[in-house]
Parts: sequence; C-alpha cells; structure tokens
Amino acid sequence: MMWIRIVPLIEKVFKLDPTHSMDKRLSSDPAIFGYASVHFVVEFRPDMLKLSEYALFDKMKCEIQVRTILQHAWAEIEHDIVYKSQRDIHSRVRRRFGISRRITGDCR
Repeated sequence: MMWIRIVPLIEKVFKLDPTHSMDKRLSSDPAIFGYASVHFVVEFRPDMLKLSEYALFDKMKCEIQVRTILQHAWAEIEHDIVYKSQRDIHSRVRRRFGISRRITGDCR
C-alpha cells in the first residue's frame, strides 16, 4: 500500500499545516464517497530553509495530494464532467460517479 510509505515520508520531510491538511480517506461525507486521497499543505522545515537553494521558499506553502494514478485519472474525468458542467447533474448520476470513484479507490 502506497500510504504506508509515502505519507510518513511527507510528514518527516516537510513542516505540515494541520489546519489546512486533510485525510479524505477518513471522510464520511457522501459527496466525497470513495475519494481516498490525502491532502497535505506543507512548507519547508526551518533547517532546510537555511540552505541557500531553499531560502527563496521561506513562508511559502504548497499542497501535496497523495493518490494512485488510477484515482488521479478518475478525478480528472469526474472533474470535467461533474464539476465543470454548465448543467445541473442529477443526483443519481452523481451517485453513480461516487460508486465508480469508490471502485477506482479500491484499485491499489
């Protein structure tokens, strides 16, 4: 499982912003049913910022999303169809996307 290796590495290498980071694997929100990524908002640790090549990034934050390639591909498709749509998407269609997302989330 990728989570076992990658999540602790990110937590070790970067300074985390726990207020803005979230583990969506734990969500019970039906709107994100099956969406199993971890979103970290991070910045470089003070010891890294002492190095000249990182000093430019002081006080800058970025987001790192951890998910599988299949989860990413599905999120791209769903984003274009559901979230960027000019029309309202029926709840049944949204639910089917959620179920499909759950299936792709189980593919590790």
